[in-house]
Order: sequence, then C-alpha cells, then structure tokens
Amino acid sequence: MRIHVSTFLPTLPKNSGGRLLLSLGVVAQRAMDMLSPPVCLGCQQALVGVATPTRSKIPRSLICSSCQASWNREAVSICNRCALPRPIMRDIQSASEQSPLHAASRIVLRCAFCATMKFKFVQTTVLGEYRDMLQQLVLESKQTTGSTLCFSLGGLLGERILQTSVGGPPTIPTESDLVEEPRIQRIPDVVCSVPMHWRRRFKRRINGPDIIATGVARVVARPVNFKLLKCTRLPKKQGMLSRGQRQKNVKSSYEVNVGEARRFIGKRVLLVDDVMTSGATLNELSRLLLRNGIESVSVAAIARGGSGT
Repeated sequence: MRIHVSTFLPTLPKNSGGRLLLSLGVVAQRAMDMLSPPVCLGCQQALVGVATPTRSKIPRSLICSSCQASWNREAVSICNRCALPRPIMRDIQSASEQSPLHAASRIVLRCAFCATMKFKFVQTTVLGEYRDMLQQLVLESKQTTGSTLCFSLGGLLGERILQTSVGGPPTIPTESDLVEEPRIQRIPDVVCSVPMHWRRRFKRRINGPDIIATGVARVVARPVNFKLLKCTRLPKKQGMLSRGQRQKNVKSSYEVNVGEARRFIGKRVLLVDDVMTSGATLNELSRLLLRNGIESVSVAAIARGGSGT
C-alpha cells in the first residue's frame, strides 16, 4: 500500500515558507501520481482524477466513487439516533387504523431498538452497513498497516457529517416525509474517539478510532481531543458477547478526565469509533460525558452492524 505525501503532511505555518513547502508537497504528490497512479483501497482499481488536497491537514480520498456508492443504504427510513432501519409501512398502517381521520403528516416513526437500549447520544452517522467491502475495509484498518486507510475513511466520514448537517444535502435517506422530528444536530464542538486500553494498543500497535477521529476532525474543522476519555480496565472483545453481556462488559471500564471535561462543559461532543453494533460502549461513554457537564453527545462510525444484536 503506497503512502501518499498529502496524507500525513504536518500542519504547516501560515507564512510564505509554509505555503512554499505545501506547494512543493502538492507538486511532488502529482509527480508521484504520474509515475505510479494511486489505487482505490477497496477495489484496487486505479483512481482517475483523484483530487490532491490544497491544504495539508485534509485527508485525501483513496476510495473510488463506485465503492462509496456501494455503501449507500437502501432502507426507506433510517433512525437518526441509532442508524438502524425502521419498518415504515407497519407503523403507517397501524397509525392509520387508529386514527384514520388524521393527516399522515402527524405520524411519527419510532425505533424499537432505541426504546430498548435507551441511548444517551442524540445521533449516529455512519458510512454504511458492516458487510461486504466496507466490512473488509474495517478489518484491514485494524492491522498495523491500516493508518492510511483509517485516515482516508475518517475523511469520508467527516464529509458525510457535513453533508447531513443542518443546511447540507443528505446523502443517506434519514427520514420519511411523514416524520416530524429534527433531521440532525449541528456539527459538534469537539471530536474524540473511543479510548483503547494500553495493553490492547501495545498489541495492535495502532488505535484505529484515534486516526479515524483525526480525519473526521480535520474535515469538519473541529479540534480533536484524546485526553477527555480513558480506558481503565481491559474489557472483553464486544464482538463475542451478547447484547446484555456487552452492556455489563463496558461498565467500570471507562472514565472521564474530569479536569479535561471542565473545558467542554456545555459543549457538544462527537464520539468516533470504527464499528457500532449494539452501541453499548458508545452509550456508556455518552452517559459518562453527560454526567460531567457535556451538553450533548453524537456518535459516528465507519460501519453499522446490521441488526444491533
């Protein structure tokens, strides 16, 4: 996998010297592209006409448009809070039978999974479902060589957040016209990631959520903070547990840095992870943040487990 010059260029000073170095970096990147064209990290096909960022801190998209299009979810209605599909026709039919004289615009679709889990976060943004190519990319991003992939996926996730924010055109169908509820929250004030225990970080030699969060933060132009949350106990791997076991597994595994949290009292936090399945970890972290004065928490992940079980 070729590392691109513009992927990890440090932020350069805003002076003539910094601009000159950045210009040289862009020229060098284009020269490398001519000699060895970049390939999509998903399908391994050559990327034609891929844009080179004019600012060093913006991640370069290394996923082709065809692969990105394959992630789009086909569900009619997606829950804003947990990002799972909702059965729209059944809700409309039952509501119509109960109040046939009322207009359809009064029907509010409710998510049974959110009602069961009682999520503390207000919104979830994902690139797609955890299957097929996106699942393979997430697995590859967990490898020691996955830094470039994590950063690029984080940039795409940041673009998705911008596109689905208030005032921007959504790329994923979020709500039916029959739903009366806010479409999405504003862009949060600070970005942080799900913390990893030091033993697991030492074993993997990479913390994917940290790199993804960095890519997201640079696209949405918000600061990223890795000190706000910490993992104090090594939990079992969530993927091998049931929903109830996952909720118990994350209890007492995380803490909030109280001193750091004081800086963000009354602020909105975006919590980033690579995969969201049951949402137990994200919910526990959201609960801790809210208890320490954070106004609201939204979450973002590369992929969403299809059933949430």
